[in-house]
Amino acid sequence: MTFRLPSSPLLAVITLAIGIVVLWIALTPFSWDNDEQGHYWTARDIYEVGHLPPANEFPTVMLPRAPKQAANQFRYHALPPTYYLIVAALFNFQPEPTAGFMPGALIGRGFSAFLYVLAVVAIYFMGRLLVSGDEDVAALLAVGFALIPQVASTGASITADALVLTSVSLLGWASVHA
Repeated sequence: MTFRLPSSPLLAVITLAIGIVVLWIALTPFSWDNDEQGHYWTARDIYEVGHLPPANEFPTVMLPRAPKQAANQFRYHALPPTYYLIVAALFNFQPEPTAGFMPGALIGRGFSAFLYVLAVVAIYFMGRLLVSGDEDVAALLAVGFALIPQVASTGASITADALVLTSVSLLGWASVHA
């Protein structure tokens, strides 16, 4: 059996990014990222209440303590709610535990994975603009970005950082494009 890389550099970048993030999700247990539980439980609170919590209903920010604080003990309600609202809505697609993941955890990681791939693609397009259209160099830049361990970890965890990563990547591409 012969394995062939996609002929398009962009398609190769997307394929590699998907492979990296799926492998990372498969190999890292829930809460491997030190604050994944806090992000998960923040979205879970919104899901269970059905709306953004009032300021007096939930604490604003409770930071985790090392090592491995017990589940359900810290939240990030003071952070911008966009990521948590989207993940809370996605919890409807995984209300029960799946593949050993708590309810909503796998779909939440899937959303972060989508954002990771989108960020890698944005880096590809930004790189292509910066190197006068050379797709191979742009692909190399995007692959280098995708292989940064903290970037891949962000894409494989339930964390609002995934939305920030993607937003900054898209903003960089838009700035270079302008």
